Amino acid sequence: MLDRKGRAVVEPTLIFHDLRRSAVRNLVTAGVDQAVAMRVTGHQTISVFQRYRIVSDDDVRTALERTQAAARSRLVDQNASVQGHNSGHKRDSEAGHGGGDGA
Repeated sequence: MLDRKGRAVVEPTLIFHDLRRSAVRNLVTAGVDQAVAMRVTGHQTISVFQRYRIVSDDDVRTALERTQAAARSRLVDQNASVQGHNSGHKRDSEAGHGGGDGA
């Protein structure tokens, strides 16, 4: 589009909803409680709030990495717990309770 003098007119491409979407994304990324974020952005229903909550590939990748790290941590904790539980006990054969020779 050109103005009267033949210069290109730059039309704004940023609209209010773009800013609202960015606000929702930034609030959620910052860990703000959903009810608080909804109040800040003026959303009255969760369904409309969720429409503004755009999920990117980076969000999915981060979620999967966190899930994997949590699973690894849980596995390490379980292994440590099992090793700690068994470390103070002798096996039946070591304690003289097995093998048939009598105790």
